[in-house]
Amino acid sequence: RTVEEFARFFASAWNNGPAIQQPPGLLDEYYSILDQVPHGLPEQLQSKLDEVRKGLPLIFRPGYPMALQHDDLLGNNIYVDEAIGRITGIVDWSDGIIAPFGVSLSSLEAILGVQTLTSWHFHPNHLSLRERFWETFYGEIGNSSGEGRRSIEIARLFGLFRAHGFEEKDKAIVYFEALCLL
Repeated sequence: RTVEEFARFFASAWNNGPAIQQPPGLLDEYYSILDQVPHGLPEQLQSKLDEVRKGLPLIFRPGYPMALQHDDLLGNNIYVDEAIGRITGIVDWSDGIIAPFGVSLSSLEAILGVQTLTSWHFHPNHLSLRERFWETFYGEIGNSSGEGRRSIEIARLFGLFRAHGFEEKDKAIVYFEALCLL
């Protein structure tokens, strides 16, 4: 149930977001962020980075929503009624940002697994939970075109690179790779 609630939380930003002007220079800032990701990533991650770089204009096209997003949406900022799995609150909005919808979707990983000092560990049923998240999300926002879904995935991947793409240690790369290649 928590995954479905999380999907509805994101869908509400898509469905009910106010018309927000794109902050000037944000696309250039995003390219600059990607340019700072260290060279020498494993080939699969480099391929994902290239995909995101090429896809960035999709999340800045006219009609793609800008939204207020939580920029630190980790498990400790999501309050859940453990008895029923219902999200009761999202806290700590001090780092809220205006960004293309989906940049904070990278936080989905925080409820599908846990990071330890040595690795990332997904919950045993993370694939079915991930599928349930996307089914619920797309059910709530209505049909989305292939381009719309690709745009949302580009935004999610950008969020992952922005949050985790600067860690060069081997263990951090393994963690980051696990998140990006799903």
